[in-house]
Amino acid sequence: MNNEKIAPILELIIPCYNEASGLNGLLEICTFATQTFPVAFILVNNGSTDESEIFFQKIDSTRIRTLSIKTNLGYGNGVKQGLLIATAPYIGWLHADMQINLDGFLHELFKEGFTGDFFYKGKRTGRKFSQLIFTIGMSSVMSFMFHKPLNDINGQPTIFSSSLLQRLEFAPDDFTFDLFVYLVAKKNGYKIRRIPVAMQERKHGQSSWNTGICSALKLSRKMFSSARKIKSN
Repeated sequence: MNNEKIAPILELIIPCYNEASGLNGLLEICTFATQTFPVAFILVNNGSTDESEIFFQKIDSTRIRTLSIKTNLGYGNGVKQGLLIATAPYIGWLHADMQINLDGFLHELFKEGFTGDFFYKGKRTGRKFSQLIFTIGMSSVMSFMFHKPLNDINGQPTIFSSSLLQRLEFAPDDFTFDLFVYLVAKKNGYKIRRIPVAMQERKHGQSSWNTGICSALKLSRKMFSSARKIKSN
């Protein structure tokens, strides 16, 4: 069956910042997914300063749309702008580094099916010990701060029924976007579903934050500061 002739059930946003070296591979993965599942993608050029925009302008697919943001206002803003133009009944996002097996993930997701107001967030496995410790630490701090069990807050992919989008008007533009959406889903009674997602090595480019202890500490301070703003609002 040609899934490209079926209206997509799911639309995924992929924010890209200076990912030019990996965009060919990313497009191949997304194209294969659209041929296998009723899914569509929105690739967001989130203020890249490399040659990403040249590549984006060449993409010609009914199932893979593009959106270009001139100035990078933050990871969260890139995701949010993509979500605002999504049209499928279920929407979400994942990272451009493709450290997950997208085909395997979609297979498991569609096998479970889509019913009602649910919120899906991948539970990352196979990560380095230092990354795991950082995640556990941040999860513990945020769970204490918001008085809710919050596990692997930045786990990917994140998927939910589009009805949740109307509650994200005041979502932050930075990396705490994940935290905000997770909290809103819990507060509004969405069924939280976690499925293990095995992480793979990044094939292209370099993380803008995961470069060592100093960068992790810097990110944790930013997340804590932004989280306090979320709590106060």
